[in-house]
Formats: sequence, C-alpha cells, structure tokens
Amino acid sequence: MLRQKSTLYRAKNAITEGMTMLKRNLIDSSSQAWWQDLSHGAATISALARLCSQALVESQTVNPEGSPQMDVQTLPAEARVLLRLAQQRGTFEIRAKKDGFDAAERLLAVAVEVEPEQWRLLLDKSTPRQTVRFLEAFATLCGLGLVMHHVQAEFSFSSLGFEKSVEVNEQDAEVEKLMGYGVEVDG
Repeated sequence: MLRQKSTLYRAKNAITEGMTMLKRNLIDSSSQAWWQDLSHGAATISALARLCSQALVESQTVNPEGSPQMDVQTLPAEARVLLRLAQQRGTFEIRAKKDGFDAAERLLAVAVEVEPEQWRLLLDKSTPRQTVRFLEAFATLCGLGLVMHHVQAEFSFSSLGFEKSVEVNEQDAEVEKLMGYGVEVDG
C-alpha cells in the first residue's frame, strides 16, 4: 500500500511538472519566438553569417595587404557553379519552400540572382543530396571570405568573391554538368 502511494505521488508530481513546463513554454514568448525563428532557418542562416564575419575579420588581420592565393579549380564543383552563376550580380539568398508537400522541397537552399530579378533556386526534391551539397558549398565560400552577409537571409560576393568568380574555367565538365540544376524563380 505504501509503495502504491509512493508511485502515485511520483506520477502526480511528474504530471504536475510536465504541465508547469508546458504552461511556461506557452507563456514564455522567447521560446515561441525561437521556434518561429527555426521555421525560417535562422540557426543555419546565423551560422553562415558567422562564417562570413569570421572570414572577413581574419582576412583583415591575417592578410591586410591583398587577396590570399587560392585556386578556384580546387573548390568543390558545387562551389564553382555558385561562383559562375553569380558572376554578374553576386547576390544570394538562403530560401526554403515552406509550402512544399515533400520534405525535400522544404529544405533550405541557395538562391542565386543570375540576372536582375531572375533567380535560380538550387533545389530539386528528387535529389535532396545535391541540394545539401550546394548549401555546404555556399558555406565553404562563406568560410573562405568569398561571400559576405548583409541582412537576414541575404548575402553577396565580397570583392574577393567577384575576383574569383571570373576564374572558374568555362570548359569545366563538372561545372557544366551542374549548371542546369535547380529551378528558375521570380525575385
């Protein structure tokens, strides 16, 4: 009997604690805001912005006199595609199709402004692995100081990024194979 009362007491306390936590999370607007931020990819976008910032600071302190030597042909093919697609405008956004039916359609993806108000979203629900590779390649460009963060999900080439974008070999078979990936979307 004593054991049964003890078990009931622990169960009641667990339920009470659970309800208290639930109420606290419903009332605590910061946790709701945090959840809302996650639905917009804020954690990933913030990490990309931080990579850009670190690269910017390091480039000024490590090599304030000039561009680092870098052979763009050693970058992953997806990074070279990003450099080539953005040669004219140099602008990027991190986007997601929040209303996509398929989970792979809702992945964060890199959007490149290829011409004024004409964007290519590097996302294809049939190949989520490739979508992720482009996002990882974008992170590589951020970490190398070729991309800088501006506001929210908007990024652009740094001056070094513009310089390096013209160095992508136009005869690169790997790049050519991936140039048609993604979908055209309006600005």
